[in-house]
Formats: sequence, structure tokens, C-alpha cells
Amino acid sequence: MVTAATRVAVAQSDVTSPADAVVGVQAIAGGDSAIGMVGTTAATNNWPGAETPNLAFDNNSANPGATKYLNFAKTGTGVVVTPAAPSIVTGLKLYAANDAPERDPFTYTLEGTNAANPTALGTLWSLISSGDTGLQTDPGRFVAGPAISFTNVADYTSYRLLFPTVRDSANANSMQIGEIELLGSIVPEPATIGLLGSGLLGCGLLRRRRGH
Repeated sequence: MVTAATRVAVAQSDVTSPADAVVGVQAIAGGDSAIGMVGTTAATNNWPGAETPNLAFDNNSANPGATKYLNFAKTGTGVVVTPAAPSIVTGLKLYAANDAPERDPFTYTLEGTNAANPTALGTLWSLISSGDTGLQTDPGRFVAGPAISFTNVADYTSYRLLFPTVRDSANANSMQIGEIELLGSIVPEPATIGLLGSGLLGCGLLRRRRGH
């Protein structure tokens, strides 16, 4: 939980980057998630070698959706992502991929954890937000749905984003997403906060001296 005494957050932005650790998963019984793999087996937690989970965080802003993450298990699939620093996520933005609108994720659940190994069985996840993805009305290919905002004051080191449903499960053979943005603020380390405080204190003392 964030406290004013120990944490200072910066302006809201995408807290993820292409360098982040990303694992493709599918929800399983007991609140855990199974790790997927490269493959093209139907109805299975796997993905083509050119459509891996990390491509949902590659920041391809010039043509979002041209690269994508596809999972043949379809429902309950998603990712576990560990950004470079702890963060407070208060929003979500999803980009439709290049084709097959029936594969667009329709609903989501976003959870956070501070576990050292977020993909381990038994990891405790805290629900941050759930609801519609913003893609209920097809935005078109390579296009983002509206940004989703929600209230959250807790900081986490890793996030699990799952998509329980897709637009047209009867006709879709998979779930796919072009780009994922987790919107929020990075939480500086305590040492950084201390340096900031020392700098502000130094500026105050300097102003006092100049005032005499």
C-alpha cells in the first residue's frame, strides 16, 4: 500500500516497456495460472513463434497491432508482466490486432502482486479492476479502444491481465491483442525520494541564506 511518507508517484503514463519480463498464461482452477509455450495446437495454451506474449508490450506506436500476441486457448488467457520498477496502475488501454475481430478480448481482470516469482503456483494476487475491455464496439484494426480508468492506490511489482471472454467465441479460434498499455505511475525507490528531499531542503536553506 502506498503511503505519503515513503512513496512519491510521478505523472500517469504507460508503466511497461519492451524490456519487461512477460509470460503468456491461462487461468486455471484455484486462482493460479498455467504458463504457455510456443505452438499451434488448437484450444491449447500456446502461440505461434511470431506472435509471442512480449509483442503485446513492444511499444509499436507507429503501427500498433501490426505485431500481436495470439493464444489458441482463447478464453481465460493473458499475460503476467513485471515492469522495471514498482508502479501504481490506474488505467488500461488495449489495441486491436491486424485481423479477425472475433478474436478481440471482450472482458478483462487485472491483478497485482509483489511476489518474487509471480508465475509460481500459489501466488497471491490482489484484484485491481475488472470489466469490459473497451473493445465492445469494434474500433477497427490497428486501433485502440478507449482508455479505461479505475481507482487504485496500491503499488505492485507484477501484474496479471486475463481475458475471460472474446468478442465471438463461437467463431474465434484464439484470443489476440495488438498492444497493451498499463497506465499509471512509477514508484521511485526510497533512496531516490531521499535525494529529492535533500535537494529540496538544500534549495530552502540556500534561499534563506540569500534572504539575510
